Amino acid sequence: MAVDAWGKNEYLEGIVCLSRESGLSAAELSEAAAKADLEGSLVISDVFLHGDGDAEIPFLLYRREGDPPDPEEGKARFLYLGEGPMEEEDWDWDYLEQVYRRLHEIPLRILETERCILRETHESDVDALYELYEGPGITDYMEPLFSERERELAYTAAYRENVYEPYGFGVWTVILKETFEIIGRVGISYRPGYPDPELGFMIGAPYQRQGYALETCRACLDYGREQSFDRIIALVQPGNAASEALCGQLGMEPQGETEDGGIRYTLFAVDLKTP
Repeated sequence: MAVDAWGKNEYLEGIVCLSRESGLSAAELSEAAAKADLEGSLVISDVFLHGDGDAEIPFLLYRREGDPPDPEEGKARFLYLGEGPMEEEDWDWDYLEQVYRRLHEIPLRILETERCILRETHESDVDALYELYEGPGITDYMEPLFSERERELAYTAAYRENVYEPYGFGVWTVILKETFEIIGRVGISYRPGYPDPELGFMIGAPYQRQGYALETCRACLDYGREQSFDRIIALVQPGNAASEALCGQLGMEPQGETEDGGIRYTLFAVDLKTP
């Protein structure tokens, strides 16, 4: 799917509600869901539904207060614990669209700046990212992508499942609004061994010195404040003058040195609780 197709469109065209109150068994409800027109639709059910064979029907599971736990609930990727069934006037359409996108592996748009869109990285971004990482100076102070394309694709898919879905944030793809070009990656993520989230950034060589890193990193710090993070850090290797300067522009101050993976860094930090 083209990058520009992942805009603010109505992906969720319909909702199919299925409940055990109908008197049907779980197997019969699954059969009813399988027969429904699921193109652009999301199934909401109070029982776990199975598709044909190993295929799983995209659905949002709800459970009423006081209901006994369903042994199949652990297989549901999205669980709504409410009084159910969900009434249309109570539907949170933003949440339902997020569920739909997650189930169909459509990347979420996270932030917009004056010139850029920050959205979750998708496997279809990988080829463009390889081109950017091959640019002069890009991997001087950061790890390259995997040399095998299949490994990078697998890593990207796993990142969606293990980082974006449970945490709701991570390192995102940066896209120019005007041309829909992928120009880099920026975001916030946790580095093992550090209690505070870390700001990471990479803008491709053809797009540097145009203010994109400052613009998108400021948006990430604002996002951190909205998420009630107390502090955000950045680890910068000695000699990386451009990143040191960017941290200074962002109000991040050096807090001493640290070592990670045998590499020495200067740790920069900004207190987000300070207005």
